[in-house]
Amino acid sequence: MSDDTSAECATCHEPLAESHVGSCPKCGATGKLWKLKLSADARVVASLRYLHERKYWKTHPVLLSIVLAIVLSSPFLGLVLAGWPGVTVGLVVSVAGFVAGLFAVTRVHHTREGGS
Repeated sequence: MSDDTSAECATCHEPLAESHVGSCPKCGATGKLWKLKLSADARVVASLRYLHERKYWKTHPVLLSIVLAIVLSSPFLGLVLAGWPGVTVGLVVSVAGFVAGLFAVTRVHHTREGGS
């Protein structure tokens, strides 16, 4: 065996030859304790990654007030321009208000990744 290995009695810890067989010459016990020296090298590599997400609603106050004015004025415009022209104008104004509403409030999603 190698120099990094030794044997002793498991009861009284008397050093024994590695090739010893049988009971301990000092105490008579039959247990044998082997001692081994081991060494190892380890290399640790660490890395860090992150993902930052931010979600929010971005509002445009001017466009939001225009949409509110269109929504509130459409029924009165239809009342003033009674008949089919009033219906047509009311529909056109409503569609314009809907399109402006899409731009008045916007869902924003920012994502940033990083790491070492």
